[in-house]
Amino acid sequence: MADNVEAMKKSKEAIQGIDNVTFFRMLKHEKEMDAQLIPHQTSQDFTLSRDSDTTTTKDGTVSTTGGLETELETEFVDAISRASDEMQTAVLNAEEVELWRVNVRRRNAEGKCFGWYMRGTVSEDGSSNDADDASTRDVTFSITGKPKRGWVTLPESIKEEIDYGFRGLAAITDEDNTGDGVAYTDDEAGTGTLTANK
Repeated sequence: MADNVEAMKKSKEAIQGIDNVTFFRMLKHEKEMDAQLIPHQTSQDFTLSRDSDTTTTKDGTVSTTGGLETELETEFVDAISRASDEMQTAVLNAEEVELWRVNVRRRNAEGKCFGWYMRGTVSEDGSSNDADDASTRDVTFSITGKPKRGWVTLPESIKEEIDYGFRGLAAITDEDNTGDGVAYTDDEAGTGTLTANK
C-alpha cells in the first residue's frame, strides 16, 4: 500500500522548467562527437501541433487532421562555444541538425533521463546585444518528421556542466576530477574532532 502511495506521488510530481535542457549536434558529426549542451540556456519552448479542419455535410460535420508540426525554440546567453557557432553554420548552409530535449530529473529504473530526439533545421537565429546586458541568442528549430521519445544516459561531464559537483582542495588530475573530495550524504554527517586533536 505504501509503495502505491509513493508511486502515485511520483506520478504527479510537477515538472520544473529548469530541468528541461537542449542538446545539439550537426548531423554530419554524428560519428565524430557527442551531443553538446547548448550553453547558458534561459528558456525552452517545445510545440507539437496539428492543423484541423471541419467540413459541414448533410450528415453532420466531418473533421480532418493535418500533418504534425514540431518546433523547438531555445534562448541562451551567447557564449564562445562550438555549439553556438555551429547553430549559425547550420542556418547559413541549410544543414541538418540533431536535437535532444532532456529532462534531467525524470529517470527510469536504470537511471536514464527521459528525452525527446529529433532532427531538423535551424529556421531562425536572432541575437540581442544591449549595452548593459549579456548578449543573448534566440534559436528556432523546425523539426522534420515525428520526434521520438526515449531514455538517454547523461554523461558525467554533462552533469558537471549542468550542475557542478563537490570538489576537494587537491589539484584536479586526469585520474581524479574530484580534488580528493567526497560529496555530503545524509547518512555521513561527520563527528567532532576537538578531543582527537588534544
